[in-house]
This record gives sequence, structure tokens and C-alpha cells, in this order.
Amino acid sequence: MRQKTAASQTTVAIVGEDPIVGQALEALLQTAGYGTRFVTYPVIDYSRNILADTHIVLLMPRSSNTSRKGSTSATTNIPILDLVSEPHEVQPLRGRQVRWPCRLEQLRREIGAALAG
Repeated sequence: MRQKTAASQTTVAIVGEDPIVGQALEALLQTAGYGTRFVTYPVIDYSRNILADTHIVLLMPRSSNTSRKGSTSATTNIPILDLVSEPHEVQPLRGRQVRWPCRLEQLRREIGAALAG
């Protein structure tokens, strides 16, 4: 119960190209008690409106060969989890890589670890 309370206070921004997969991930995280927001990639401007009240950013795996340069702002202090289909397939911009797909419990642990430091 304690984890659910902590999760419900955490807002996750999900950045990706596929809105159907993004909405499915949103629904999954919402069942775990997280607040969520799906943002379509590419993100041109990480204005305060887009990241307002966001605690962590999940970068969904890319379906194309486009670069993620500029998909995250170096000036933001928000932790980033880079979901990848193969570990080390791309150089993480900042933050941690997480193999995707993974179990919800593993994703919760990764989110907790990223938020802890």
C-alpha cells in the first residue's frame, strides 16, 4: 500500500512515436498508481507546460532510425528512463536504459531507482 501512495504522487511523462503503444503504457502505469502524460515524439520544445509537474520521463523505443538528439533538454533536471528493445542499442542521452518490454514490477523498481538518485 505504501508503494501505491508513493506512485500516486509521481507523474510520468511518456515520450514516443506511437500513440497506441503510449496510451497502453499510460494505462499500465495508471493501474500502478502513477499519474501519466503521453507526449508525441519528436518533442520540439520542452516548455514548462509539457513537463509541468512531471517527475520522470520515459523515452519509448523508437520505431524509426531518427535520432533522439534534441528529444530531451539538457537543462532539465528530470530523471530519464530510456526504454530500449536491445540493451545499449543506442547511447542514452542522459539517465538509464531499461530493456523493453519488461514486467510492471521491474519498471516500478527502475522508476523508483531513477527518482532516488
